[in-house]
Amino acid sequence: MKTEETLQRLTCHLNQVNNLVGDADALQLAEKILQLKPRNRATLEKIMGIFLDNKCIAEARETMNLLAGYYSHKPYWYVFKANIAYLENNYAVAMKEAKDGLSESEMENWQRALLYAIMGKIYLSWGEAEQAMKVYLASCRLLGTSSACSEYSNAIFSAHYLEMPQQDVLTMTKGYEKLLTDITPYQHTNKRQHDKIRVGYVSPDFSKSVVTIFCMCMFAGYDKSRFAVYVYAKCAEDYVSIEIKKSVDVWRNIISLSHQEAAEVIYNDEIDILFDVSGHTGDSCLPVMAYKPAPVQLSGIGWFDTTGLSTI
Repeated sequence: MKTEETLQRLTCHLNQVNNLVGDADALQLAEKILQLKPRNRATLEKIMGIFLDNKCIAEARETMNLLAGYYSHKPYWYVFKANIAYLENNYAVAMKEAKDGLSESEMENWQRALLYAIMGKIYLSWGEAEQAMKVYLASCRLLGTSSACSEYSNAIFSAHYLEMPQQDVLTMTKGYEKLLTDITPYQHTNKRQHDKIRVGYVSPDFSKSVVTIFCMCMFAGYDKSRFAVYVYAKCAEDYVSIEIKKSVDVWRNIISLSHQEAAEVIYNDEIDILFDVSGHTGDSCLPVMAYKPAPVQLSGIGWFDTTGLSTI
């Protein structure tokens, strides 16, 4: 009885966590719940998602075993199984699970999209960039705007491995903005007066990453008498993040915010120049840039080509 009460309490706490992705509290709760071997399918599927997002392979595998032991197979479990195999670097098995899942008639569009996305990662790992681009675009067509942007970015990223004519790459990249036509960019008609020029940097890479290595000199060496530097991090923080915090004027973590909410925060900070340093790489912040929260916006360092956005 005590175990059941503890499980119920932990599950209740987990349901109250606003953002499960990248949340350390959510991961700790999921680990505690798994130790109690829950039988509730919804609970098992929820902690499975948390383990996969955090690349906790052993925990994800154990959760899958519990699901398979308690319940008959569900078509969308192919998403779980393909993800686990991918994280285990067993790409052939992951590809088979994904293709088997796509053959299921009961799969919903968003579930099919996830399987196509897994296939895209595998094809890239195999050096088959053209196939990766095709399945990423297939994933994009099945999703809503926010998720579609991510998969379209993956397709653009894949295209840069191919010997495509530059005009074709440009045309494809400009297609990204068509996914964001429902966004109304901020207008900057009133000139803001600040003692210092406010420069903002936004990225999912402001932790231990190659991109941050290139950025550190900008964070450590700017003229503090003329500039105020704001950093907007869309990532889980680590020791590198702490070092960045020490160097800049303002640090804000936007990982739990929607693109619109993040853009509003930046706009309210009255940033003069906003620099995106991730482009079409993983967990892109380009949808934030589409709102044009700053009057001057540019992109570079982590991306080597046009973003396709007219706001940059």
